[in-house]
Amino acid sequence: DATACPELIGKNCGYVVEKGDVDGIKEAISKIKRNGKSSYSQYCVDFTRENFEKDKLINEMIEVYTQTSKGN
Repeated sequence: DATACPELIGKNCGYVVEKGDVDGIKEAISKIKRNGKSSYSQYCVDFTRENFEKDKLINEMIEVYTQTSKGN
């Protein structure tokens, strides 16, 4: 929870570990190794498509600019 935004990790896509929690990091790595890459792959692809699709983000940004300019 120190090098990237936790919001980038969707459900079943990985783990967020508190800064400095070495045991938590070890446990997260162990879980990922134990579960295997295939247990995360489709969740991560789906999460990315739902949350970071280019056209959706562009439209959201346009909406922010539109709302901001109306407030001036």
